Amino acid sequence: MKIGYGVFESLIFVSRRLTKEIFVELAGVEQGSFAASMFERVYDSVFQESFDVTELYEKYYKAEYKNINLFLYHKYLINEDGIDWINEQLTKDPDLTLRDWKELEQGDDPAYSFMTFYDVEDMISNMFMMKRADYEDKD
Repeated sequence: MKIGYGVFESLIFVSRRLTKEIFVELAGVEQGSFAASMFERVYDSVFQESFDVTELYEKYYKAEYKNINLFLYHKYLINEDGIDWINEQLTKDPDLTLRDWKELEQGDDPAYSFMTFYDVEDMISNMFMMKRADYEDKD
């Protein structure tokens, strides 16, 4: 799940246990194939261009904001319902973390274009949360 808060800036849920190898395995592609290299680039793009929101808050913003909910509200302009929803997702699955992703900071446009293509965006979001990729036709 991706929550946009700016131009090419999003918050995304990611499993704390996710590795590049697990991510490619969840894609169901053959190791060493072109498809595997695309999924590796997607993984690298996200992890090279994102920060754990809780760690960011604890390290840099805790003195400024009394709690992480106020931080989400002021830094990312997320309303109260959105914050409640985020907290609900994190409570339902304690393995998840929220990452602040600057989507084009490294400039890997092909990986970004691939992962935001409407047919694969939900699948890739699920993979970052370590859920099996869904390849069923949605029509």
